[in-house]
Amino acid sequence: MTAKLTEAGFWRKTADSSSLREPRVLIRVYVNEGEIDRAIAFYEQLHGVEADMRFDFPEHRLVLAAVGPFLILEGSEENLRPFRSTVGTLLVDDIYP
Repeated sequence: MTAKLTEAGFWRKTADSSSLREPRVLIRVYVNEGEIDRAIAFYEQLHGVEADMRFDFPEHRLVLAAVGPFLILEGSEENLRPFRSTVGTLLVDDIYP
């Protein structure tokens, strides 16, 4: 990970998803501003794994983190509203069979 990405608030333990044998399903969890660290700790304890991704999404004034099968999105109600209709994300190594 580069210092520039770290300074920007971006990190991911494994940036390359191409080695995944199965798609990774991420169920979205929406939290209010200032609650992402508490949510990360809760889902780490619940699922027994550490967060493996966290980054700022400044275009929408959000912070995102992944813990096991959970994608946590932090922001104000106004900033989260456009994303609430999506409940899950599916990460795959390739979109073509």
